[in-house]
Amino acid sequence: MAHLRKTKNPLLVKDDVGKPKPATVDLPDQQFVFGKPDKKDAEGAKEVTMSWQVHVPNPEALPGRDFRALNKMSVSQKCVSAKTTGEFRKDHDARLKIGNTGPGRSTLPSERHSDFVYGRASSSSTPMSLLIGNNFAREWEVKQNEQYIKTELEKKVVGKMPPPRPTKASEGHKSVATTRVNPTETESQFKLKKFQRTSPRVYATSTGADD
Repeated sequence: MAHLRKTKNPLLVKDDVGKPKPATVDLPDQQFVFGKPDKKDAEGAKEVTMSWQVHVPNPEALPGRDFRALNKMSVSQKCVSAKTTGEFRKDHDARLKIGNTGPGRSTLPSERHSDFVYGRASSSSTPMSLLIGNNFAREWEVKQNEQYIKTELEKKVVGKMPPPRPTKASEGHKSVATTRVNPTETESQFKLKKFQRTSPRVYATSTGADD
């Protein structure tokens, strides 16, 4: 058994209950850390969020070719076909002009003043002490009391309540009642001109009893 415990053969090594098998290879001490160490970035989240990096163009980068200028140059050299124009472009070059660096270039406010800020100014924040102290509710209560006092004084001066304002329903009821009391003249029935002067020949009389 002692030989089996010292053996380096993983097939012959025995393990105890609740314990892993002993290692069959020479392991480093407990201070050793396995794995590949992470390469830390020089800039962390704090440096990235708290600083603003302005784009710096590459001075060695060339602008794109100006094909419009090349076409004008090729026409001036009597190169009017696709073949001659392609050969002309191989020997001649013209580049686009980037930006306007002349004296007429307009400057931004932030370039003239380093403390200039763009955007719309935000409204002033409400003091937290007024919110916690319930000051707005007290102001509303004072205004409501003043309105109640003003209404009571108006009632005393007038002496009676103001008349109620009419509603759509009341206006409709009023118009129907007025029509029943003062009925409008019914429109005459349509008749042909030759029958307008003809008097009726049959008169219907109502006896008040059912036949």
